[in-house]
Amino acid sequence: MSKPELWVIAERRLDHVEPTTQQLITKAKHLAGGQFHTVAILLEATNDHLEDELKAYGPDEIRVVRDDRFPTATDAEHADALEQLVKKYQPNTILFGATITGRSIAPRLQAKLQTGLTADCLDLRFDDDTLVATKPSYGDNIMCEIICPDHRPQMATVRPNTFVAEAAGGTTEVTTDTVTFHPVDRLQVKAAVPVVNTATTVGDANRVVALGRGAASAATT
Repeated sequence: MSKPELWVIAERRLDHVEPTTQQLITKAKHLAGGQFHTVAILLEATNDHLEDELKAYGPDEIRVVRDDRFPTATDAEHADALEQLVKKYQPNTILFGATITGRSIAPRLQAKLQTGLTADCLDLRFDDDTLVATKPSYGDNIMCEIICPDHRPQMATVRPNTFVAEAAGGTTEVTTDTVTFHPVDRLQVKAAVPVVNTATTVGDANRVVALGRGAASAATT
């Protein structure tokens, strides 16, 4: 009997993998503990090779689904493709980055699967095969541990830069799969254009400029 699967959904940022993906793979490897088969799920175009950016972080498997429409697919189309994969493989747990994209796709998938989703997690652990997700509440003043004991897959989004990405040894198997792409006609993404500042949080910024009350004049410094 094969081991239950622990999935990390790889997120694309323009022509590269969003760094939160590598961070989650590292955490997933630590969580697996021989109990789970860690799988990075990658949706990419036919000529892409984004799996090369993931191999060094040591997931047991990178499962690639290729379609030239994925780079500009809507979040609803991504959720539909992931739903097909989930129903085929029945993973125990699915992890997303709590990025703008992850926060959009994860709840869409959760609604399709009728399971639980813990958002904005700061820590993860397993109690047997039950995911225990720690997240802040009440203005980050209280930490809550949330479980989803009765439904699978368990799902969580994790804040970027919560975990550190670490290269790992071992062999990563790269496999391919297929889904039926169901276009959403009411919404189409024609192209992705980078903005001047891609930092979404202080942790993503290359430089941080902070001004205090004494910066207004020399007399108050």
